[in-house]
Amino acid sequence: MSKGLLLLVMLVGLAAVFPVSAQDAATCPGDLTAVIESLNADYETPEDALRALITAREALQAAELNCARAGVVLVEEEYAPAEGTFTLNYPNGWEVGIFSPSETGGVLFLGNTPRAQDYLQVEQPTPEEGAVALQVLIGTPTDRQDVGGLQSVVADFELLLRGLYPDSSTTEFFTLDGREAARMSYRGTAFDGFLVALTMDNGRFVAIRGVTSTGNLDALQAIAQAVAVSTR
Repeated sequence: MSKGLLLLVMLVGLAAVFPVSAQDAATCPGDLTAVIESLNADYETPEDALRALITAREALQAAELNCARAGVVLVEEEYAPAEGTFTLNYPNGWEVGIFSPSETGGVLFLGNTPRAQDYLQVEQPTPEEGAVALQVLIGTPTDRQDVGGLQSVVADFELLLRGLYPDSSTTEFFTLDGREAARMSYRGTAFDGFLVALTMDNGRFVAIRGVTSTGNLDALQAIAQAVAVSTR
């Protein structure tokens, strides 16, 4: 593969993670000079070129997380199920996984990895470095006598998550996008987890549970909240 073609392929991906302002330049996306120089080299074999692409892909994934930590998250791709029950936006270049519909919404898996669903269906996932996986749940709260509204949604998740992961934060109720919201974080043996729930129209809610490799909680939180806000 010629160096020109290889560089063009990667620059298309770089466009989505370049900083949007000088204020974010220090951390978003970080210094990618070495990656660009590597891709601009001459390669003797296709295998050498492929190795360079894989290395660059890992660097770009790390740059995406750097941007998320700085509060720069691009959620420009849209998903809408055939049932027409909701729409949401998700990060550029991510993969959409399995969707299970319901009368008021459904459950959708998303991630920057094809293994998003796998990571979210085991008790102790081991995401590869930089992997981010989300499970988006949209519906109506469970009927409870003790609490109502968003608190009933969060209570169901708290019961599950605190039982599985003793290393969990307290639940914070706050305002997000002018709506009632709640969030908490938790940690397993090899991953960081995050939950955010947000009220929607017609008494519905969106709850997003996400996991990532250890040390990337801030990025996971920013991405999950951006997707939650976009859900209508």
